[in-house]
Amino acid sequence: MGVAYEVGILISRHIFRDCLKACSPYESFALYDDYGQKEGFHPVFFTLDDISYSDLTVHGYVRNADGGFERKRLPLPCLIHNRIKPMLRDSPELSRLRRLEETTLFNTDNRLDKWTVYRILAREPALSSYLPETKKASYDALTNLFSRHSILYLKPSDKSLAMGIYRLNREGDGKRVQVSSPYKRKVKWVPVDRSLHQLIGKQSRQNYLLQQGVDLIRLQEGPVDIRVSVQRGKSGTWEVSGIVARVGPSGGVATNVAVGGRARMLKPLLQELGMADSEKILHEIERVSVKTAEVLSGYSQGLADLGLDVGLDTAGRVWIIEVNGRDLRITFRQAEDWRSWELTFGRPMEYAAFLLRNRETVGPRIAFLTPGTLPLSGRESGSVETAVRETSSRLGKSNLVYVIGKGVGSLPSIRSIEIPTNDRKGYWNLAMGHLRRLCPDIIHVENRPAVVERVRKVCPDAKLLLYAHSDRFFQPPSIRTEELEKTFQLCDAVLTNSVFLKERLMSWAPLASNIEVLPLGVDPDWIPGPEDSLAQEWRKQERERLQVSGKKVLLFLGRFLPQKGLHHLIEAYRTIRGHHPDAHLLIAGGSHYGKNLPTPYVRRIRKEAQGLGEGITWLPYVRHDHVPTLLAAADLLVTPSMGSEAFGLVNLEGMAAGLPIVSTCAGGIPEVVEDGITGVLVPGKNPVNELADACISLLENPDRMRELGNHGRKRVEEHFTWNLAVKRWQDLYTRLGIK
Repeated sequence: MGVAYEVGILISRHIFRDCLKACSPYESFALYDDYGQKEGFHPVFFTLDDISYSDLTVHGYVRNADGGFERKRLPLPCLIHNRIKPMLRDSPELSRLRRLEETTLFNTDNRLDKWTVYRILAREPALSSYLPETKKASYDALTNLFSRHSILYLKPSDKSLAMGIYRLNREGDGKRVQVSSPYKRKVKWVPVDRSLHQLIGKQSRQNYLLQQGVDLIRLQEGPVDIRVSVQRGKSGTWEVSGIVARVGPSGGVATNVAVGGRARMLKPLLQELGMADSEKILHEIERVSVKTAEVLSGYSQGLADLGLDVGLDTAGRVWIIEVNGRDLRITFRQAEDWRSWELTFGRPMEYAAFLLRNRETVGPRIAFLTPGTLPLSGRESGSVETAVRETSSRLGKSNLVYVIGKGVGSLPSIRSIEIPTNDRKGYWNLAMGHLRRLCPDIIHVENRPAVVERVRKVCPDAKLLLYAHSDRFFQPPSIRTEELEKTFQLCDAVLTNSVFLKERLMSWAPLASNIEVLPLGVDPDWIPGPEDSLAQEWRKQERERLQVSGKKVLLFLGRFLPQKGLHHLIEAYRTIRGHHPDAHLLIAGGSHYGKNLPTPYVRRIRKEAQGLGEGITWLPYVRHDHVPTLLAAADLLVTPSMGSEAFGLVNLEGMAAGLPIVSTCAGGIPEVVEDGITGVLVPGKNPVNELADACISLLENPDRMRELGNHGRKRVEEHFTWNLAVKRWQDLYTRLGIK
């Protein structure tokens, strides 16, 4: 099965110590482990108190070589068999565990509401005839049911162990009822019209039911009912693990062990009572019990372990009296039915193995570990987040893909792992906890080499791929230069988005031999070309909205940082406007992703733009889903980046929209924009005059602009789509021996 401790058993606090001492009448750690080993895993045992949500670990107990149990700190299992007391079902700790991503809690709810169960089963034709007539407790219901039945049971809808239950026997004149309780020997008589009020009070009445009394078979004047354990097993289907009789005390109301009941092997008891057709009865009980479990599990997918209270009346008719969400098993132990006792531990482990097998997929399990500084979806996403969204959703169509990050939202075809914290240490601790639990075959670490060593420690067998989107985090202070080479050696491959960035990383880690280029892409269907009718409609609407109809529109789209060169473009625009008075500059972006703070640089460029009047329109930061519309409104995309721009995804998006590009020779931009073919590239140092000349020349030649734009669109379709990027990833997986 791969991981040693991938199945957890969640045990109630109050019995855990007895379980460790092997003296609990309800649970046996040894039996769980014996059956778990047969299925290829060792279960880990813990309580809700043992879970650490800061790093998704658990201080649980596992069996050691000596046969005892020792405490270890382990990853919190993704698959957990819930055996805690039903009264804890609404506890904050259990609710938190239920909400945890990629956690399967089978037996999610250990207490079933009796009224809900009755209504579900009553709608099933194959089961409705086995149900005693039941109504919500009220005076009208009481009189109505007493008109047909001489004995009723008043019971709470959400309690077990015979707590709060009363037997009501109607007196001959119908004016009084005899009230019996399993916990009290004394019988009292109560007027019919005041019986419910005296027993349960007006406020609690909505939580009580009235149920037709069944004339159960009896042994020595003690009522007899039948406990049936029904569990999911090897194939995920429901099977009967054991059937045992329970004999209540003489004249008793209930048969539970808690109120003095005794467990007996059922078949010998039926023979003792002279019921010759015991085999037929057993077969019917099994069939009805399995059908009940199948019907209920259609409404609650977490069900895996049920205990049915089945009645057999003096005429040999089978009744479904109650369904419990957790069989305590004690009846099988008391009856010395050791085969059933052991099987009730074995079946859940077989079902756990079934669930583990069904988690396997055709392709490898892939996890994307994002930096967590920006949300994956929304207006604040950056190019790293865009790349992860686009590639993961495509890989997820044929693989099991997890995306770990902040603001992941609901991405198509992937499993979202949200880490809702702004604390960096807390973020990485939780991220490592998720990776430790998920055990992916492939881990993509996005642009953060400093965490590679931790990832390798928690997932030593995974193929680890580090993707460099820029050089910022590959140099001090993010990581020391002497550590970079060691970090690369821990990776199965280091990927860059451009040859420029690859050569830069190799200059810092000259011994690294596992660096290769996998460029980013765009979706041509998402950004229509200029001839597309949709793009033409967007162009008309957006230009009218921005009040630039009839203008020659230059567009800057990016962050307001010195290295993006916006100050050079503003200075060049003064010259451009002198030659083309109808030229208009749209500036879309902000100082940070999703916001525009008045940084010193922002104040500087705003001041430099003064005097240009209505020639410049400043737009707030543009959501990524609005980029195609904005590109459609422009005639020319200008990206005067400086220094070490690794790739420049915005240039690809402009080319996809059929825009000619005016940019610089900085960094990896020439690998995207072909000078003279898809745009014009100018020197990256103090390019004001060159920017102005290039823009002036293109604005004077619409045919040339159209030609460059068409070539740009074609280049994107042939070399830079997200589908091609994903194909390159899949080829890399094959080369790394991943199937």
